[in-house]
Amino acid sequence: MRKKLTSRHGETLLEALIAVLIVALSAALLATMVSAGAKIGRDADKAVDEYYKEYNAAESGAGITSSVRIDYSGSTRVIDVTYLGETEDNSLRSYRKVTT
Repeated sequence: MRKKLTSRHGETLLEALIAVLIVALSAALLATMVSAGAKIGRDADKAVDEYYKEYNAAESGAGITSSVRIDYSGSTRVIDVTYLGETEDNSLRSYRKVTT
């Protein structure tokens, strides 16, 4: 080992190939992580945009007026409500009692 450290012949071809291999693997891992991070960012942006779209629809006040039937303790009550924030999967919905 001491002879190798004091040698002035330089690196062997095998050592150079291993160094290139390590750099190439590191670059491939970095590219994969950057790609995954970009996809996660796009998915998060899409989710945030959808949330604010639904939130704004719920707050806009435009909705569908309907009746809700509530049964409790043997009695029934019907209340007119407005459904706000109409969405395809009904994930964010707000209700407002209709006042006459």
